[in-house]
Amino acid sequence: KVMFVPTTFTHPALAANSDGKYQVRIAGTGTAVMLTKVAKQESEITLKDNCTVALPYNADATVDYGALREAIWDEVVADTTPDLDWNSAGVSIEYRYNGEDFGNLEGDDGSILGLGSYDPISSGEQMIRISWDGNDSYYGCDETVEVNFTDRTAGSIVLKEDQEVALPYISADEVDYEALKEAIFETVVESITPSNLTAGDVTIEYYAENYLGSEDISGGSHEWAPLEGGTIKNALGISLLCDLEQASKGYSIGYNAKGDFTIGVEDNNVLIMPYLREQEGTFVNVDKRVVPISPAIPYKGYELNDIAKELGLQLENTIDYTLELPLQKGFKSVEYDNLGYGFLNDGTEIRGYLLEPLLVQEEVEVEAVELEELKAYNLYARNAMAHFSKETLNSQYLDSKNGLQMSEKLAKKLGLESGDCVEIDFGDSKVLQREVTIDNEMEGDIAALGVCDLEEFEYFPNSRYQKVQLKAIK
Repeated sequence: KVMFVPTTFTHPALAANSDGKYQVRIAGTGTAVMLTKVAKQESEITLKDNCTVALPYNADATVDYGALREAIWDEVVADTTPDLDWNSAGVSIEYRYNGEDFGNLEGDDGSILGLGSYDPISSGEQMIRISWDGNDSYYGCDETVEVNFTDRTAGSIVLKEDQEVALPYISADEVDYEALKEAIFETVVESITPSNLTAGDVTIEYYAENYLGSEDISGGSHEWAPLEGGTIKNALGISLLCDLEQASKGYSIGYNAKGDFTIGVEDNNVLIMPYLREQEGTFVNVDKRVVPISPAIPYKGYELNDIAKELGLQLENTIDYTLELPLQKGFKSVEYDNLGYGFLNDGTEIRGYLLEPLLVQEEVEVEAVELEELKAYNLYARNAMAHFSKETLNSQYLDSKNGLQMSEKLAKKLGLESGDCVEIDFGDSKVLQREVTIDNEMEGDIAALGVCDLEEFEYFPNSRYQKVQLKAIK
């Protein structure tokens, strides 16, 4: 007697089998075909040889690495399978930085996981690797090719000396600064490279005397400033510690300012630094007071002391330098934690301390000075009590006037009333128009002209007094 024992066989799905060749047929037919089963398809990146790519730059003279990746892809990649782009997911563009290893085009400062550092890509012949990680349908792939990278052509400007440019006016007392920039560019630029640059492509500044808060208080130095004037960051403390120069020489680092390498609070800087509200330390304000500051919010990035440590200085915290400030410049030997904070109830300031420069007594001979006799005058250059810049003139909360102030007696003599318009003729074709304000506290035949919106020394070159012609405009 023959016994049959039933057996159950399990057959995996085709997808679960390994890659290979399998016979496949439609059930109920006798025809079979050979099918090659693969989990994924092969991808491919085809590159071109003998390619040249120009390094693209941002406005702050740093390389635009996003634009560089796109330029490499457009110039070097001939075809891809599947269809890819430079910013497709999984696509990487790297360069060989040490003859063997590939890394990011931006370089690496070694801060990531403590790995070694390497410089960003530079001009010249560079080995480039373009790779793709793949996806569910395709395996990844990579290809390498040598590419020539070119840098920018150096620009140049040649200026003509001893030129004169007339100030163009929109109205009697308002300079057209855009037209002035055009006039300066056309008059003083002898040649420029690239040759297609215009006044709108360059920065035109003048060497201006600075003031501390009010135009009555000189800052004691000059800085390059816009033709329109404006506010420049307080550098009083810096000037006490460093020797400032009129122009930069060689490679420069700009801290919240222009430079070949820029650091600061804005996100377009190469190295981001903390805002004032995130710092702990001191600064010197315009009252020449050393003021302590504490962070209002936490900051976890790099700060100036990290740079100091890299340069070999060993103090642990920024505030440790407070005790090291030079005594001969007026600083005191006081630790940061011992500096006072705040104000008393009567408004007395107890923050920090005022600079007390060490005065050395020495005998000097002073030559007698003969003062020139003051010529007849009828106009005085006056700073309005509540104004110290063009910006404050727009305030709706300040009543102080900036026009032409005069006594009631002088106004009657000239037949003027408050609000009338007067033409002020300085001679030499210099004429202003101003609104009259009668000041009941003034006496005599002297008028006072508010000058906080003027280039003062243009109209009062030698003193605050001038002889002018006043003419009512009816």
